[in-house]
Formats: sequence, structure tokens, C-alpha cells
Amino acid sequence: MSDRTAATQPRRRLARLPVVLTLLTRAGPEINLTRTIMNQPGVLAAFVLLCGLFGVGTWLAARAFGWHRLFAMLSAAGLALAIAVTLVRPGGHLPDPGANPVAMCLRDHFSLHGGLQVLNILMLTPFTFFGVLATRRPVVLMVVAAMLSAGIELTQAWTGLGVCQKQDFLNNTFGGDRAER
Repeated sequence: MSDRTAATQPRRRLARLPVVLTLLTRAGPEINLTRTIMNQPGVLAAFVLLCGLFGVGTWLAARAFGWHRLFAMLSAAGLALAIAVTLVRPGGHLPDPGANPVAMCLRDHFSLHGGLQVLNILMLTPFTFFGVLATRRPVVLMVVAAMLSAGIELTQAWTGLGVCQKQDFLNNTFGGDRAER
């Protein structure tokens, strides 16, 4: 990568800040929901624990692979937050014994109408954004973000720790894709 390309890349990322601010403005009422979720002791405890676990692993991986450590740690914190908020909070339901829980994920479509959909777009954004800055591998991070989103949704379906929705997967993946560009 030339010096000129490297110098313009941060400016290009900062130019997208108004887009993120617009998305946050649309999510106004759900931001309060996010605060409520984060105020639950289990979510906060899981976030701190996952930050510690992911942080140690990320620090070692960054050292071994030559990644930028600060950005790698911020990416790990973003992933810890996404997992804590989606898999530790109360809500959801256990599937009926005879039901196929994966089939429950296939009921809706991609949508940007509503604050919860916007929050789903933003969910993996810190992980992907900082991960790309750390590793300089946007395509790999996009694939990893999609796999993480699918894993979270399938975990929700199998365990009842939330509500599994195809729309959440699509919005999370879209958000991860936007963050890596």
C-alpha cells in the first residue's frame, strides 16, 4: 500500500461518521432499551468477563500475527459487547420439544424500518471496524462477522437465550459489511 493510499484511508473512514450518527438518531428510543439491557447485572458481568477472555486471546494473537494491538483489543471489546447483549439478557423462549428451532430463524426479511433493526446493524460494527484496522483484512473480517452473526442467532434458537430472527442475521451482516468498507 502506498503512503498516499494509507494517508487517505483514515479520512475515508471518518467521512462515514455522519452516516453512523444518522443511524443512531433513528434508533433514539431503542438506545434507552440498550441502556436498560446494559444495566442488568448479568449482561454487565458477562461483558467484563468476555472482555477479559477475548482481550487476553486477542493480545496474544495480535502479538503473534503482527496486528495493531490497540485496534485488536477494541475489536475484541466490540465482540464481547455484542455477545453479552444478545446471549445473556433475559427474553426469548425455549423452543417446543417437537419444533425445529432453526426453522424459527427463517421468518422475516432484511429491514431498516425501526430502531431495533438499526441497533442490529450497529451490533457487529465495532468488532468489524476495529478488526479491519487491526488486521488489514476486510474480506476475512466480513466472513467472520457473518459467521458470528449466524452463530449468535443459532445459539438463540437452540437455547432460548433471545429470539432467533433471520432479519437480525441479515442486519448484523450488513452492518459488519458497512464497517469493513
